[in-house]
Amino acid sequence: MDSAASTSTWTVLLPVIIGGVIAAIGGAIGPFLAHLLTSRASKQQKRNESFEKIIEAVYEHDHWLTEKRNVVVFGEVKDLPPEPIYKAVSIALIHFPELMEKMQILNLKSDHYLIWMGNAGLKRLKNEIESLNEGGVEAYRAYAESRLDFLSAGSKYVADRYGRV
Repeated sequence: MDSAASTSTWTVLLPVIIGGVIAAIGGAIGPFLAHLLTSRASKQQKRNESFEKIIEAVYEHDHWLTEKRNVVVFGEVKDLPPEPIYKAVSIALIHFPELMEKMQILNLKSDHYLIWMGNAGLKRLKNEIESLNEGGVEAYRAYAESRLDFLSAGSKYVADRYGRV
């Protein structure tokens, strides 16, 4: 083979070899990058869904407390599901430790409201109807303020982290 033929062969083969190497690298790295990007998007979507669930559970708990008050304080007969606050606490514990302090306060104030309900229910059973509501407004107000405080903290968390509410 003469030198001219050898040079012209390399000028033809070199771009093909370089293109093959680029294609091989792209074929090896491309799926990894695609997996990495989809994995991040999937994690973010799961986190968003978890945040929606925690907010939903807080509102469900508020409704549950109203139903519980109707049963315990006023004697309405109704089966109630477990407290939704535990679902919210578990989500916060796993996914949003930054919100746990506010969640614990909300849970505590909810428990204080439940204690008031129990005492009011005892008054109803003793036929002390005139004093049935004593302390109820204060107990509910403390719970409601802690719920609003938690929701505000959640809104601030989303705004700080994602720049939106």
